[in-house]
Amino acid sequence: MAYVLTLGNQKGGCSKTSSTINLAYGLANKGKKVLVIDMDSQGSASLNLGIDIGEPETNTVDKLLDKLIINPNLKLDWNEVKNYIYEPTFADRKRDPNNKMKWMDVVTPFGYSILPASLNLSIVELKMGLAGGATRQGIRTDYLEKIIKCITENTDFEYILIDTPPSLGALSMNAMAAAKDGIIVISNLDMMSVR
Repeated sequence: MAYVLTLGNQKGGCSKTSSTINLAYGLANKGKKVLVIDMDSQGSASLNLGIDIGEPETNTVDKLLDKLIINPNLKLDWNEVKNYIYEPTFADRKRDPNNKMKWMDVVTPFGYSILPASLNLSIVELKMGLAGGATRQGIRTDYLEKIIKCITENTDFEYILIDTPPSLGALSMNAMAAAKDGIIVISNLDMMSVR
């Protein structure tokens, strides 16, 4: 069973994304199987890991959330959800071990996975608010939990780290509700971040 942790703060620019991807990298280097879920419509974690979130063909978390908003009773199909999880890599150059005078281009995995976000996540957040308002029940906070449940039932991830937007809106509320093992509040030492 995976540990599910959310990293957040209402303040922007206080290293939520940097902390999330660096914690994921550190855990992966200790041999842990890690998934990062980018719940920030800016998609900074996704972009930092080389995911082209502007490409319409990229499967992003907002597309899964949108399906659940339309049909809250939808049972997610793992055969579809697995296509949303990416294994990011970075390009590097190393000396050819057979010829020290030549360099080789190599592609190296970061060592962990990501469920990326796109700018459309901000539209999905509005839909979350509208869906809750129409039923007068408030914003539902179980959408992300359903996605995580599908993932944990079908994978062996040991850690799921959720990066959040700089707000306390529907996306952050879903991320906090899904964080069954804790919320890590990220803060700089400046007054606005601490508040």
